[in-house]
Parts: sequence; C-alpha cells; structure tokens
Amino acid sequence: MGFILMTKETKTKETKESIQENNQTAGFYAVVRVRGSIGVRPKTEDTLKQLHLTRKNHCVLLTKTIQHSQMLKAVADLVTWGDVSSETMDALKKIDDHGVYRLNSPLKGFKGGTKTAFPRGALGYRREKINGLIKSMLH
Repeated sequence: MGFILMTKETKTKETKESIQENNQTAGFYAVVRVRGSIGVRPKTEDTLKQLHLTRKNHCVLLTKTIQHSQMLKAVADLVTWGDVSSETMDALKKIDDHGVYRLNSPLKGFKGGTKTAFPRGALGYRREKINGLIKSMLH
C-alpha cells in the first residue's frame, strides 16, 4: 500500500488549475431579485448594489465565478438564481437595459411564496428552472 505525499504547493496548484478550468468552461447565472429592501441589513444591501440588483424583479447575468457564488450565498434570502440557457439570454438581450433587466412580476405569481427556499418557494438556487421563471416574467 503506497501513500502519495501532497505538499501544500501541489494542493494549491491543483485547486487553482481546477478553478481556472471551471471558470473557462462555466456559463452564466441569471439572478432575479425577489424581495424588497425593507428590513435588510446594510451589508446585504451593499452586496445587492454591487450585483446591480437595486429593486424587485430586476435581473442580471453573472459569470460563474467563486466571487459571484459567495455573493449569491450572502443574499440568498432575497434573490433566486440558476443556470441560464442561451435562448433565455437572447430573450433578455432584446430588452437590453445596460446589463440590468427590468422584468414584470411572473404570470400567476411566484409558486409557493417569496419567503421560502426553492423548490417550495421562490428563493435560492433553482438550476435550469430559472429559465421558466424568466420567461413568465417577460410577458
């Protein structure tokens, strides 16, 4: 039985390489702000401003990076996000608002309310199902 000795340098090189590979092959997140700003902590509100999500029903496209993932986890109680398809990206670009898309409320409302996490509610990471939500908000 052999052991492989991994030094700190080889571990960091491997993680940096895997991060770069993930960033190169990664797509985009579509992020929609679901809840308003009443009762939101100032630090969380600053994070939303950095993401250009200043109002309800605003949508932005973000690249899949570690920094964006960390920011999304910090504001997960106020937004929903998922993996956006090329069709949805094209539909959003038709209503271009300089990177921030102002959408309508979804037809027939948010399923399950806006205070609980997906799949019961509207908040959090919803994978490919974000495309259906955005299409219902583009009416």
